[in-house]
Amino acid sequence: MKTRKKITIGVIVAFLAVVMVGSIYLFTGAKIKNVSNDVIKGDEETKSLVVYFTRQGVIPGDVDAVSSATQSSNKGMEGSDTEGAARMIQSLIGADMYQIYTAHYYRRSFVGTAATAWIEELLNLRPELAAKPDNLDDYDTIYVGYPIWWFNAPMAIGSFLESYDLSGKTIIPFCTSQDNDISVSMDYIKAVASGANVLDGYRIHAADVDDVKEWLQRIGVLNENNTKDLNAEGNSKMETENLDKRYGSGIVPDELEYIPDGYEAPADQQGNLQKITYNTWESFTYDQKSQKLTKEAWVYVPYGYDENKKYNVFYLSHGGWSNETTIMGTDKDPHSFKNVLDHAIEDGKIKPLIIVLPTYNNTSKEDSGDYSLAIQLTNQFHNEIVNDLIPAVESKYSTYAESVTKEGLEASRDHRGFGGFSMGSVNTWNTFRYCMDYFRYFMPMSGSYSTDGQYMADLVRQQGYGSDDFFIFAASGTSDFAYHAFKAQIMAMAQDSDGMFKFANNETDGNLSFLEREGYEHDQKACDEYTYNGLRFFWNEQ
Repeated sequence: MKTRKKITIGVIVAFLAVVMVGSIYLFTGAKIKNVSNDVIKGDEETKSLVVYFTRQGVIPGDVDAVSSATQSSNKGMEGSDTEGAARMIQSLIGADMYQIYTAHYYRRSFVGTAATAWIEELLNLRPELAAKPDNLDDYDTIYVGYPIWWFNAPMAIGSFLESYDLSGKTIIPFCTSQDNDISVSMDYIKAVASGANVLDGYRIHAADVDDVKEWLQRIGVLNENNTKDLNAEGNSKMETENLDKRYGSGIVPDELEYIPDGYEAPADQQGNLQKITYNTWESFTYDQKSQKLTKEAWVYVPYGYDENKKYNVFYLSHGGWSNETTIMGTDKDPHSFKNVLDHAIEDGKIKPLIIVLPTYNNTSKEDSGDYSLAIQLTNQFHNEIVNDLIPAVESKYSTYAESVTKEGLEASRDHRGFGGFSMGSVNTWNTFRYCMDYFRYFMPMSGSYSTDGQYMADLVRQQGYGSDDFFIFAASGTSDFAYHAFKAQIMAMAQDSDGMFKFANNETDGNLSFLEREGYEHDQKACDEYTYNGLRFFWNEQ
């Protein structure tokens, strides 16, 4: 009997030891750093907030770490299902947005993540959060997004919602799952959102923006007036009169031009890509200048570059999940768009110019793969652009800047542009917001910022500029998941900005152009074609 009792005690001790060691392993992932308490701002007057939780990273096998679904479950969306769904909703309703982070990463392996989630759910734990907004007082309606883990919402959702007094607020849950309906999580959501009015939730899977719009219409958030397909008619039909003002750019065509056949192959007259290294500071503590960083950018130098001539400069930002080599490659591995530029310059379609390919990645090359972090970094990137990147580039190459002092760079703003696709478009809007002293031309493509036209106009006025001081060449595709929100922003700017933004196909008659390609999606083909067309317009006066 004593022997049997000793064996039983030994088994229990061993089991507890395994549980303790396993728990230490599962719950001590690397600490998540540089998480902000600040929400990502939507429309200026919004009373809605979209919050979502998604496990960071991709587990082996290129499977979504959140729900074991592929990353492309929702049609056209980048990133995890949950992140993509949150972005869809935020772009449609103009809400503020916040991503929930736990204090520590979940384990990289699927088994590790699943085991941790199971223990958290079994014991009804509340994982520590890395950060959270100070309060939710400004919001009447809160959309809460999450994957389904073990037939429930992740426990981090409880950690977040239970941190606030939600009395009188409306909670609208949405989830992503291949197999489980959101109903399996609703009891939990109602329990942790005490005092709130919790509406029936919605499962978003294999969805597109129209599916989400229909749901938002069903629950009364959107109506026909603010979801109808607005038409930018008149954009390419403006008469080119009053040419008393002289600008350096040409005429925006009625339709986007396809990249000519053969342009993807190497040209006879080839420009070259050169790497430039410069010093800057960690983005979130830039003003303190406490952490120095050394970064790289690639510079496209046109065929026949002559240091005795002056060149216009265009800064071209990559999007999410990318870096400074994504668009044009490197000197050893040039991408096809570099060939497109070579051909276009050789054929006289684009005047020789310098193109700078920077990165907003901060302390890690993986930063742009985190949507919430990328939003914050593009909002900070203007410090690096004007203080470090532009001086490094334009002190080396022959541009219209007589010097790289603030005065010299401001005096040459008419010869400088900034553009980008997707998150690069968000980077472009932020550059428009902060850097009009340094840039005249902007090329946002398939990435929205705000659907408040008055707010966008105020960004111009606050910098001391008016409607004659810039031109925006915008483009998107009708099958692009970002199309509706992007077009809604452009239309709001044109229709509700007290005349600050005016559609035109030239700089004399206005400052805003929007071209769209039927059937184009959110991909590199679209990015290359829109960029090719924009560069055909900028500084190409005939």
